[in-house]
Amino acid sequence: MTIHEACQEGDLLAVHQLLAADPSLAALPMEHDKTPLHIAAEFNHPMIVHLLLGAGAGLEPLTDWGMTPLDWAATMNSQAAAQVLLDRGAELRLYSAAGLGMGERVAGFAGDGLELGRGLYIACRNGHVDVAEALLGRGADINHRGFFGATGLHWAAANGHRETVEFLVARGADRTLEDTQFQATAQGWALELGHEDIAALLG
Repeated sequence: MTIHEACQEGDLLAVHQLLAADPSLAALPMEHDKTPLHIAAEFNHPMIVHLLLGAGAGLEPLTDWGMTPLDWAATMNSQAAAQVLLDRGAELRLYSAAGLGMGERVAGFAGDGLELGRGLYIACRNGHVDVAEALLGRGADINHRGFFGATGLHWAAANGHRETVEFLVARGADRTLEDTQFQATAQGWALELGHEDIAALLG
């Protein structure tokens, strides 16, 4: 088992044994420069985050698309792993705060149009309606595209966040937009992931 596989599976004993044999594995990059810390953050394994940091993993390594482990935890709404990273001093940015639903912290960040749009997208992806509403009030683009060129509406629909979908539709999100990876609308994403009730809202 590799260090990345052990971090993904949450196998604390395997991670401990691998690091005991070779502590440098704590910072070993894999595809797209994801480190073990990114993987542990993605799959929300806080104890493994602790272990990796204790073994010398850097707190702020970047993937090749520019995300720290905290950013990636926020993308995946991995609350427990994110809290460990924050407790250890990871830098919180508007994007991460929005993805984690930290409304008061989001309010304290200045941001240009791109940053506000990214914050809105990730808040919608993770179902944080209050944060999305606040960012819209600050001028964020409701149709901002995130991963796969998909909007917050796409991701909210895919993740089953009905309240967020209703909010976005009511606020005028474009239901006809297709993502750039699969050329599908938000309704198509909802159907693909088995959320037929949400698909009906988007018909």
